[in-house]
Amino acid sequence: MNNFLTFLSENAYFGAFLTIGLYYMYKQLADRIKFVLFNPILLTTATIIGLLVLLEIPYDIYYNAGSDVINWLLTPATICFAIPLYRQVSVLKTNAPAILISIFLGSLSSVGGILIMAKAFGLPWELYISLAPKSVTTPIASGIAGEMGGIVGCTVIAVICTGILGSIVTSALRKLLRIKSDIAWGLATGTASHAVGTSAVITVSDVAGAMSSLSIAVAGVMTVVIVPLLSVFY
Repeated sequence: MNNFLTFLSENAYFGAFLTIGLYYMYKQLADRIKFVLFNPILLTTATIIGLLVLLEIPYDIYYNAGSDVINWLLTPATICFAIPLYRQVSVLKTNAPAILISIFLGSLSSVGGILIMAKAFGLPWELYISLAPKSVTTPIASGIAGEMGGIVGCTVIAVICTGILGSIVTSALRKLLRIKSDIAWGLATGTASHAVGTSAVITVSDVAGAMSSLSIAVAGVMTVVIVPLLSVFY
């Protein structure tokens, strides 16, 4: 085991290749196995966690063995979501008021729902403020939680779980609720489950992908304002 840990620590990109390889494998299988829980992001995450626990590999070693490269790529990958938004700018201009109201109400209900449940279950302030920004992208959510006395680690976990859950259920919920508008579907997905959810709709519809991409940025800004305002009722 010590030799294996030494191998990991000396191979700068092993973690990156492992993560990308697992994702590619599960993506190929998911394209053939049409099952809602057969999600490549979920399965890749679960597999890596299982391997780290089973082989007793410290997370720092895995992260430093190339996984930090993937983390660095998150920013340019998120910026790339602006491409479908640019292509659908006419849709944005035509429906701007409805789009902004929808994102605001979605952000309000997300934070408000956490507030209600935190009060109902008697959660301490640290947990409440850690969970409140769960639906926005990690940098913004971590900033909110850190500034207001939350536990940033809990916030990151909540954001990841929210994104993965959103990417899994978004298509099924669309069918269940009979949502015919790609605009509405994209706005709901992006507002509720940030970039991970957006990655699930952008491959299906350019319009939904553009609206979901827009929601990431706008919901993030709105949440920065909504969380402190609603927190006075805690």
